[in-house]
Amino acid sequence: MAVMLKQSAQFDDRVHINIQIQADLNVSAFVARRQVTNYLIDNVSDHLCGEVPDLVIDGERLLWRVPVFLYLTSQGQVGRVGAIDVDAQTGQLQITPALIDEIEQHARQLARPTP
Repeated sequence: MAVMLKQSAQFDDRVHINIQIQADLNVSAFVARRQVTNYLIDNVSDHLCGEVPDLVIDGERLLWRVPVFLYLTSQGQVGRVGAIDVDAQTGQLQITPALIDEIEQHARQLARPTP
C-alpha cells in the first residue's frame, strides 16, 4: 500500500516532510475495493473492476484511491481506466457523473480493436 500526500504546488526547492497521523479507519482497503467493484458492476459495466487501493491523505480526510481496470473475456486485464476515491471513515464513494464519463471513455478507447 502506498500513502500519498496531496498538497498544493510550491515553487521552492526545499522539502521537509514530517508526518505523524493516528486514525482509526472505519473502512478497510478490502472493503473499499469491494464497494467500488460492486458499484461498477451494478451501474457501469461488468467488465470494470477495482484493484488494490492506495491510502491518500487529502487535507483532513483519509481516502482509499481505488484504481479501476478494464477486463475483457478474450484478453483478461486490458488496462487502467481511472480511479475512484472512497472515504476511509464513512465509506462514501466520491463519484461524479463526469468521473464516470471519463472512466467509460477510457474503457471504450482501450476496448477498441487495434488495426
